[in-house]
Amino acid sequence: MPDGDNVAWSYAAPFPAVARVEGRIAFYNEVADITVDGVPQERPESVFSSRANRPTR
Repeated sequence: MPDGDNVAWSYAAPFPAVARVEGRIAFYNEVADITVDGVPQERPESVFSSRANRPTR
């Protein structure tokens, strides 16, 4: 289970091409428990798996 630090991200001012994501929050599936239709999803391994590689405020 994530400890709450650096588990989500958002764009405060996204580029026009992706303006629809403004005001939304995304979670790093590398550090969050995700279940789809009752099926737990495996956590991928990526550069964001390490807290040091996730942006901070």
